[in-house]
Amino acid sequence: MDSLRGTIDVASKPGLGTSVTLRLPLTLAIIDGLLVNVGEAYFVLPLAVTLECIELTRADVERANGKHVANVPGN
Repeated sequence: MDSLRGTIDVASKPGLGTSVTLRLPLTLAIIDGLLVNVGEAYFVLPLAVTLECIELTRADVERANGKHVANVPGN
């Protein structure tokens, strides 16, 4: 976040959950980005800091028995 000149705010209330807010400069709106969907939320990651992109298929998730893991080639 520092290299992007952004900030992270975390607010937590017992029994209510945690809220994480990412603030990025408007100038990032003109750079190439990778649109990522997590549940019902969407995020854009700067392509300049993206090393690799791997899409999990439904079969990948089923093979992992519902765990949050990915088989990355070479690792």
